[in-house]
Amino acid sequence: VTGFIIDPEVMEYFGHKAISTNTTAIMELVKNSRDANATKIEIEFIGIGKKNGMIRINDNGDGMNIDDIENKWMVVGTKSRRVDKKTRSGKAVWGEMGIGRFACSKLGNHLKMITVKKNQKEQIDMDFDWTKFKNTKEKSAEDVMFGDPYVSRPNPTPEHGVTLEIYELNSKWIASDINDLIDDVGVMLADESDGNLSVIINK
Repeated sequence: VTGFIIDPEVMEYFGHKAISTNTTAIMELVKNSRDANATKIEIEFIGIGKKNGMIRINDNGDGMNIDDIENKWMVVGTKSRRVDKKTRSGKAVWGEMGIGRFACSKLGNHLKMITVKKNQKEQIDMDFDWTKFKNTKEKSAEDVMFGDPYVSRPNPTPEHGVTLEIYELNSKWIASDINDLIDDVGVMLADESDGNLSVIINK
């Protein structure tokens, strides 16, 4: 019996159709950081109003090592979201389907991920070109390959977490878009009962 083959362009659906707006995309990434036990999340807009600008999202959550990237980040709909209903700190998990990472492709064509796992010293980098899912002759999404995660350098400080640098943006951001994001973040933080989460938005 053969299994289903997922066309590469279906991956586009997760980012561009399942996630309705750019603001929703960033909120999905904020939820991912919060579920990874971050207490501080910084969102920075660089070159606002330009498609060649960049969005940087940095958190101080648990971070990832190469094993986490290969067996969680790179697994669509990872089981951990369904099995682990609470974060390490005991909060109810907000991310559900394990597809929030595709919010990055909603925002821009390219992603650089930089991560340091808590209590480990290696900084891991990985690059993603989301256009590969469109510009490919591969028949299955699993056959679309990205470069392997690699250790870029030892981390000289005790800092840990994930930084997402999203560039070649799909849309121009204007002041009202960022104000909408600020409002949505405020609503989200109101639901964070212990008040132990800070989200800083720089524009």
